[in-house]
Amino acid sequence: MTLPYLKAIFLRSEVPEETIKLLDTKELYSGTPNIIKSLAYLDFESDSLAHDCPIPPIEGDRSLCLSEDTQFSPPIHIPASAINTPWIRVEGDFRCQEKEWEYWLMAQLMVKFKKGDKEIQTRFLRLFRLLPPNSTKTLFLDVPVPNKQYDQLEVQFWQSNGKKPLAIDRLKVLAIE
Repeated sequence: MTLPYLKAIFLRSEVPEETIKLLDTKELYSGTPNIIKSLAYLDFESDSLAHDCPIPPIEGDRSLCLSEDTQFSPPIHIPASAINTPWIRVEGDFRCQEKEWEYWLMAQLMVKFKKGDKEIQTRFLRLFRLLPPNSTKTLFLDVPVPNKQYDQLEVQFWQSNGKKPLAIDRLKVLAIE
């Protein structure tokens, strides 16, 4: 349990569903975000890793599939010069048939600010925390832009040695304020 999560739930009988994200990340965006611009959009229709998935595609003919055989997605790189807002939102549609209950095996959405190969700031979200079994759901992670110098934003998914397949589609990286 993290300190931000403990502070968010302490002495409360009800909390918003988004609060569970604080088990993985340090902060939540408060309020309604104003989308300034789209930095990336992927539908995975032409992705060579988006086949041989035991889960039907979310939309179209293909969705990206993490599985026991595909542990990492290809990273998405966005130059720092494209980012001029205090927050980034990474949003997508996710589908599973079986939920991964083992904390250490849950697939993760990772958002990294990097300078060269050095990670300046990393935030992640264990997707199965918010994804019920046999469901498709839109999930997002809001990440503050660091005050330190960085030259790129990297977005990637990691299966974390899990065996429960996860389909990903309509992935968006948005600059928000």
